[in-house]
Amino acid sequence: MKKFIPILVIVLVIAAGLFFGSTFNDQEYVVTVTKMERVNYNDDGKYLVFCEKEDGEVIVFENTDNWFRGKFRSSDMYAQIKENHTYRFTVIGW
Repeated sequence: MKKFIPILVIVLVIAAGLFFGSTFNDQEYVVTVTKMERVNYNDDGKYLVFCEKEDGEVIVFENTDNWFRGKFRSSDMYAQIKENHTYRFTVIGW
């Protein structure tokens, strides 16, 4: 049993690093929204926002609630986004 404790600690440290790294990794983008979609998986829905960066690169953002960041109004935010408009989005994650 004592052999597995160091392995368990390493696994927990890696899991915590991945969780906090993706939850608190803020990045800012200036993009033009080109398309928007709502995707349903069983009872779980996702809001996808397809964008083009200033340099022409295409990027897709997922707009979801995030309890750890205090973001609970994804539906309201999604309703305010308009295609062919330019926005400055602050996003988190990888």
